[in-house]
Amino acid sequence: MRFIHNEPALLIGDSLVIAELHIGYEQKLFPKTDIFFTNRLIARVQGLIKQTKAKRLIINGDLKHSVKGPTPEEGRELAKFFEAIEVPIAVVKGNHDGGIEKFVHEAEVVGAGGLRVDD
Repeated sequence: MRFIHNEPALLIGDSLVIAELHIGYEQKLFPKTDIFFTNRLIARVQGLIKQTKAKRLIINGDLKHSVKGPTPEEGRELAKFFEAIEVPIAVVKGNHDGGIEKFVHEAEVVGAGGLRVDD
């Protein structure tokens, strides 16, 4: 296991682990606009995958922002995120991830009990 320098991420074996993405938070900040930062987030995650040569992405909770089910806007942004990431994705559900299963396409979704990653 190693931390990624100057990034809130770590590499366990060939799995890149990130957390607290809160996709859709912009709706709370700018409720009357259609401003989203998902494209920036995608570029940053893609850069980390390339830099670390990760073969899998693990999102350790709070992929989206709303605590209840995803809003339509979050659903759209989540679809954009999952379509852009080219490695298998596992999502460990956090308290903001209710109803996430229908938006994560082929990603593995596990409860807060987590998953085992071999180093």
